[in-house]
This record gives sequence, structure tokens and C-alpha cells, in this order.
Amino acid sequence: MDEMQTLALYLEQLRSRLQQALLANPTGMVIVAERFLSALKQNTDLSELVNSKSSKDQAVQDNTSVQPNLKQFEQQLTTLLTQAIDKPACVAPAVLHAHFLPAFLLQVSAAVIEIDQEDTSYRLKLARLRDELQSTRQQMVLKNRKLVAFIVRKYKSGNISFHDLSQEGMVGLLKAVDRFDYRREIRFSTYASYWIRQTVSRLVVRQEKIVRLPFGLAEKAPTIFEIMRNSYIEENRWPTIIELKAKCDLSEEEIKTIISFYQASLTVSSVQNDEEDSQDVINSLQQHQFPEPLDKLEGQSLNQYLSLAIDSLPKREADILRLRFGLKNHHEMTLQAVAEQMQLTRERIRQIQNNALETLKQNFGFELKMYLTTHEGH
Repeated sequence: MDEMQTLALYLEQLRSRLQQALLANPTGMVIVAERFLSALKQNTDLSELVNSKSSKDQAVQDNTSVQPNLKQFEQQLTTLLTQAIDKPACVAPAVLHAHFLPAFLLQVSAAVIEIDQEDTSYRLKLARLRDELQSTRQQMVLKNRKLVAFIVRKYKSGNISFHDLSQEGMVGLLKAVDRFDYRREIRFSTYASYWIRQTVSRLVVRQEKIVRLPFGLAEKAPTIFEIMRNSYIEENRWPTIIELKAKCDLSEEEIKTIISFYQASLTVSSVQNDEEDSQDVINSLQQHQFPEPLDKLEGQSLNQYLSLAIDSLPKREADILRLRFGLKNHHEMTLQAVAEQMQLTRERIRQIQNNALETLKQNFGFELKMYLTTHEGH
């Protein structure tokens, strides 16, 4: 048993002891029931309150009953906790078999400690168990911070900071800590990676799309994104639908839906170079793999839309791009020629150009790519 499994074992022992202490006390039993039912009324997912997979292996009503499905399990547990508000002592033994998650138990125990002012010894016992459980959770989180950073780097986004992505990754790591079963023959890092990727990918989808991608597809999106990213890095192009389908276990319809929502922009650093007349960055705005045009761009000319995009930039950045790439009746100019006209150094012109192109890619890259794909197909 490695270090993480040892910590997970200790965490489960503390979780079980805290749950038993709460359910053995009438006040604790009632607060558990009230908080659980209140959370369900607020549409909190059952998986945020109880580990149904662990609970279903045990009886909720008695030691011989079998839980046929998750919905029935939820209904049985809800019924028991509803009854527990009136008769906590009678229902407590049956509810004890439910596997409440550490996060939920920590919340409930804090409420019990605040409310129950009469039984000092009980409050001290709860506080001690709660502190130990919290401390063990934090140890498991701290020992896996680098895993969060490693995974988050794969989800770099122009619209979301690394800090925000890391915070969401930590949420996923906490979910993994609360749900990890030390008895399974799987490393904690492998198990935690799934939860971290899930929470981070959902944040990316929520923040980057005006219309949100359904969570069911959001969970599958990282697979597509990774294949697309690797293809772009290795071959300097986006993969086709057929190539994506061959590399992942998704239907063509699912792939098209995910791609139509995909708006992550590549960093300019991946294509920057010091060649004076290189057009790689501006050309990378033009992608030809996925014919998914945005309706609002239909019927507009590329030059008009590109001009609109450049007009959104600060004046100096816009002027440099027009001179550099021969836009708006200008002739294409070298970095040195632009530098002489703008009375700046060549290196400063290059920096301003790349910053402006990065802004365009973040704000308009997807629309320009799809627009070009549409009009080239006519």
C-alpha cells in the first residue's frame, strides 16, 4: 500500500467515525437529514452528497436488501431521512449504511457544533474528528498539487487565466479525494486525473461559449481537444472528422457538435519566428478542416470582416498590421520598412505585431477560420 492509499484508508476511517458520531446523536441525525433534503430541493446532485457506488454495495434499509438502481437508492435514502426528522433514533441504524461524502459531513458537523451547546464532550469529540478529517484531506490535496498543474497546462485558454484553471482543478482534486476507494487496484493519481480533467474541461466550456456545450459532451471534449492540439503541433494543421473518428470512441455527430463549440485559440508563440517576412501567424488564422460556419458571417466578405476585426485594435497596432500585411490599399511591407515609417525599432514592431495577432486569434480566430472554410467551398 503506497502513501496515498494509506492516507485514503485513514481518511475513510475518520469519515466513518465522524458519520457514526453524527448519526448516533439525535441532533446530529436531524441536521444530517435536514441538510441532505434541503440540498436535494436546491437541485444538488446526489453525487455531491453521498457516494452512491459505495452505498449501493451495502444495505440502506437492512443488511440483505439490494439497491437495483441509483434512482431507487436515492428515493429510499430520501424517505429514510424524511422519517429521521421525526424519529431520529429509530432511523439512524438504517441510514448508517449510506456513505456520506467527507465534504458533506464536514459541513453538517460544523452546524451541529454551533447548535448543540449543551453536550460539551460531544461537541469536543465532533470537533476533534472534524479537524482530523479536514487535515487528512488537505494532506492528500497538497501532495497532488503538481498533478493539477500538469493537467491544467494542457487546457491553456485565451479567455481563462492559469490561476482560474488551477482553482477549478483543485475542486476536481477534492472530489477525487472524497470519492477514492483505497481498496481498488488503481493509483490515486490515475483516479484523480479523471476528476481534474472533468472539472477543468467544464469550466473551459462554460466560460468560452455563449451557448454552453451539454455536460455529457463536455466530459468527452478533452479527448477531441487533445487530438486536435497534437495534430496541430505535429503537422501544423487541424485533423479531419474522419481522422478524429478513427482516433477516439465517439460518433461523427458528437465530434461535429464538440468541434462546432470549439473556440480555443492557439498561442502565437507556437508559430512565432524571427523571419522578417514570415506570414505564418496571419495564415494560421485560416483553417480549412471543419465546415461549420457561423450564420452571422454568411454573405459577408472576408476583407470586410478582417477589417472590422483589425479596427477593434488600438490605432497603432491596427496601422502596423495594415502596413505589414498590405491591408486597406497598403502594399505589404517588411518589418524594417514598417519600423522606419513608424519611427520605431524593428524588434518593437515585431513585438507589437505579434501581440496584435494574438489578440485577433483570441477574439476572431474561430470566426475567420469558419468564414474562410465556408467561402472556399462555394
